[in-house]
Amino acid sequence: MSKLHVAIVGAGPGGFYTAQQLLKTNRCTVSFFERLPVPFGLARFGVSPTHPDVKNCTHKFQEILLNEDCKFYGNVQVGRDISISKLLESFNATVLAYGSNGERSLGIPGQDAGNVFTSRQIVGWYNGHPDHQHIQPDFSVDTCAIIGQGNVALDIARILMLPMEELSKTDITHSAIKALEKSTIKNIHLIGRRGPVQAAFTAKELRELLSIPSAQFQIDTELLQHEINREALFLKTNRQRKRLMDILSKGQQIVSNPTHNWSLDFLQSPKEILQSDGQAHELILTKNRLEGKMPSVKAVATDETVKMEAQLIISSIGYKNQPIPGVTFDPTNQFVENNQGKTNTPGLYVSGWLKHGPQGVIASTMYDAFETARYIPDLKATTLQDWIKIDEEEIRRGLVIGKPREKMTALQEML
Repeated sequence: MSKLHVAIVGAGPGGFYTAQQLLKTNRCTVSFFERLPVPFGLARFGVSPTHPDVKNCTHKFQEILLNEDCKFYGNVQVGRDISISKLLESFNATVLAYGSNGERSLGIPGQDAGNVFTSRQIVGWYNGHPDHQHIQPDFSVDTCAIIGQGNVALDIARILMLPMEELSKTDITHSAIKALEKSTIKNIHLIGRRGPVQAAFTAKELRELLSIPSAQFQIDTELLQHEINREALFLKTNRQRKRLMDILSKGQQIVSNPTHNWSLDFLQSPKEILQSDGQAHELILTKNRLEGKMPSVKAVATDETVKMEAQLIISSIGYKNQPIPGVTFDPTNQFVENNQGKTNTPGLYVSGWLKHGPQGVIASTMYDAFETARYIPDLKATTLQDWIKIDEEEIRRGLVIGKPREKMTALQEML
């Protein structure tokens, strides 16, 4: 019996975990079509350089690429270079797994001021993503405000506070290290619209921030205790959230001669960014109050506002999926309409963030991709050989300067 030929659009975790399951059957061949010349998506460009353990999945992904039934075509954008209809015509099945390539907007006056960035831009910049090498964040400021309190926001704060000798041992780009060496940031505020019990970060990320010996953590202990008391019944039945509150309660230890002060600022939403000579200068925040109790809590704006000095502002309020022409897309929920990975179009499937919306970690993407895989019985394209050459060159460059890798960041250089 001849093998099924499957096209996978996007060479990130969702695509690779789908391919892994398909190749296990020995009944499929897989062809990756990736917009960038290199593979691995979020695992390469989205995971913090300080989390090499999370990036270890790329070793397995590399094994998949070396499988004789797998082909990789980089620098090919589906919807521009090749259509979905052409893929459906040429392959037995097509899996959309290109992930999230957009971001949510703050939607407030002043959001286009200088030194205002999204988390996607900042993370992509220090991780070597070619799309974000043009940005020039100015770290020679006193205060940074990060809008959002998810794990990505905490990762960024950690990068801004870690000593250079620790960062330089990671695969963060050399250009990012040079820029961060000039940092004069002393204060970092992580701003959340809801309260501490509803915070989106996890205990692991919080502990990592608290473990920086030269960083002083600050929190409104009165507010924290009030919210813990208010949600006492909920916390009794949610051990994970209770543990997080315990870490927060014990986290404010006095640090001698701190290099940085960082705080979690709850119940505040951005209203306006004030500028001075075109650059961000201050952030006006609306104070919120909470209505209801967990798990159905809403943050409601009050009439009260506060000003916060901030010369570098980073919004970390979530990603957005983008549709591909010819595919039914739900713009409200941010996913391709599907039922357990199957779309209404015969032969078309989805995996990863396109399947359920832009949220979740690499591990959840893996199980999600496995589910999808069960239901699947003249371009200048880079090949596997090209990727191997790039991989070897990046490692060679890194060794020269005492690092595990120095990533190429320009498309032309990769090609």
